[in-house]
Amino acid sequence: MQRNFLGIVRKTATKLSNRSIRTLCHTQPQQCPSQPCLNGGTCTEGWNRFICDCTNTLFSGPTCGKEAPTLSFNGTQHMEVTMDTEQVTQTEDIVLRFRTSKPLGLLLITSTVETGDRIELAVAAGRIRLALRLGVREKKKEDREKDKILLAGQNVNDNEFHTVRLSRRGSNLKLQLDGQSPIRGKIITNFRACVVKRHQRREDYSVV
Repeated sequence: MQRNFLGIVRKTATKLSNRSIRTLCHTQPQQCPSQPCLNGGTCTEGWNRFICDCTNTLFSGPTCGKEAPTLSFNGTQHMEVTMDTEQVTQTEDIVLRFRTSKPLGLLLITSTVETGDRIELAVAAGRIRLALRLGVREKKKEDREKDKILLAGQNVNDNEFHTVRLSRRGSNLKLQLDGQSPIRGKIITNFRACVVKRHQRREDYSVV
């Protein structure tokens, strides 16, 4: 067993014998009632510790006490993150927090070198629009109808911060805006990703 293990072990034997091994698991007092998470962070109980979820705040850190960096774009700028190698995965979890007063604009897009696979999150007509294309080997305009489209929310261009969550588990998709009921969809393929680009074109955005 590695050092720094945190959890419970059951059915353990030493030298094919379980003698001198006691069944024992201490019950730890709950820590969330003391409200350790600051600035609106959500507290959940962990094993002998608390866990703060700072997603819906403008802060980060173990207790949501550190002000999170904010990127502002004027509509002609974007940020690009390039990965060294393509990754083949069965799961994705993307959380993006933004605000804008414009009804149209691109929030995030991924692209690959070898395939036409992509994930695109955008504001379209004041709604969050997810366009996802997986398993398309050729990059052709006529393949756009193969995109999986999900829409969520209304009037997200109210210049207030909103949180978008995209989750994929195998072929199952879930798109959620703020605390609203998630929008679900289904695909049958795998995801490949190489380049992640965050663009803001012709619009003004603040992204956390």
